[in-house]
Order: sequence, then C-alpha cells, then structure tokens
Amino acid sequence: MSKLTLLSDSDEILPLVRRLRDGVAREIPLSTLIEKLASWGARLLASRTCNVPGAAYLSIWLRRENLQRLLEADFGGAVSGMLGVPSAFPEEPMGNSSFIKPVGIVGHWTAGNVDLQAVLSGVCGLLGGNANLIRVPSDQRAHIDPLLACLAEDDSEGGLSSRLAFISFPSDRVDLHEAMARQVDGAMIWGGDEAVRAVRALPFPSWARIAVFGPRYSLALMDALTWSNPATRLRQSFWNEGMKILENSCEIWRTRFEPRTSVSRGSLWSRPTP
Repeated sequence: MSKLTLLSDSDEILPLVRRLRDGVAREIPLSTLIEKLASWGARLLASRTCNVPGAAYLSIWLRRENLQRLLEADFGGAVSGMLGVPSAFPEEPMGNSSFIKPVGIVGHWTAGNVDLQAVLSGVCGLLGGNANLIRVPSDQRAHIDPLLACLAEDDSEGGLSSRLAFISFPSDRVDLHEAMARQVDGAMIWGGDEAVRAVRALPFPSWARIAVFGPRYSLALMDALTWSNPATRLRQSFWNEGMKILENSCEIWRTRFEPRTSVSRGSLWSRPTP
C-alpha cells in the first residue's frame, strides 16, 4: 500500500503498525531491496513524476551504486559481499566490519523545510532492514503523493511498500505524535533544537533506539582573492545558497569570520554582478 494516509484518530495507526510488523517479518534479500529501490528511481524519471520538485535528484540518489556506497559507509565493506558486487571502498578485515542490525519499526519525524526528507529518511530505514512509519509534514504532502504513486506502479508485489507507511497529521496534534511514538522500536528525528526536544519528550518504549539529526555546523575556509575571482563563482554560489533562500535553507551561514585582507569588506559580502 504505497500511499499517504491522513490521520485524524490515534486508532488509525494500529492497522498500519500491524501491516509493518507483517512486512518486516517477511525476509527480503538486501540485493532485492536495492534492485527495487533502483527500479523505483528509474521509473521516477520515465514518468510524469519527473516534474515533481526533487524527483530528478531522488532518482539519482536511488541508483544502485549510490545505495551501495551509503550501505558501505554505514555498515562496512562486508555489505558488498552480501550484494555480490565489488566494494566501493578498500577492503577491510571482517573483524572491523559492522553488520546490519534492524530494530523493528522505526518512526521518522522529518523537518518541514526539506521536501524529500520523508522519502530519504524512510529509505535509510529500509536499508537498515527496518519497517518505517514516516510522518510527512502537512505542507509536503503535494510533493510526496506523486512519488508514492510512482512507487505503487513499480512495487506491485509490495516488497517495499509493505515496510513503508507514510502518514500525515497537523503538527499540533500531540495525541497523534504520542500514539506514533508508542508503536515504534526506534526513531529518526530531524529538525531544529525545539522540534527535536519536543519529539524526544514523547512516550517512546523504554527499549527504543533514538537517532537525532539536529542542527549541524560546518566550517569553510576561503582565500579572499579566490573568493573575489569571478571565474570561481564562489560569491554567486554563496549568494544563491545563503542569501536568496535565507528563511528556508538549513545550509545557510550562521557566523562569518572576516580576516584582515586587501579585499574590501563590501566586495566580499555584496551581491555579485550577474
């Protein structure tokens, strides 16, 4: 059942959870899972879904080679042996490899400003061998619905959809957040400090494993002359990513350090000429 379910009552979660428990009880070889995800990605570009914002990126992200790299990065090079393909990373002793250890049903609370995050997070849960109960923010339903319709066309046997349940309800429905938390064995929580704290306060089972992907900061060091060189387009990229979408992006700069330089401050931070 590859569709988005709109919840209005907490009892509506139970049938979805039962379906997910049944789905995760059915053994699906990792190689089959990868092929089904890659097939979904290929269909995204071949269908009208390609016009959905982010569909082209998702199609590339679902390619077999990318999924293999994700798995190896998380679980070690031994994963490639399970897939029957060469490793994308240098070989390592088996004793240093990690192994996939599913937890059961993973609940996903995604950020409201990343259109594809519900799908990306759910796929990561799938790759870990889990069933996934994924809350889609209300204003992202229009983006997610077409992607799930495409999945339904490509997954007639239910290999993927039996382990995926996408749900949506208003963010202020604390009762539904609580009902969702009670039914999961783990959680992936995305968002800012306030959102993360609110989800972590929900009544998860004592055994639940929680993974938080909250605010992160990176440091970039750039030579002032290189920055000002039009050929590098660094200033243009900075403006596009950090200024034009200031209110929506989680990749914008928060603090900038300005070293002493012969390049004027105005040329560093002013809008570049097209």
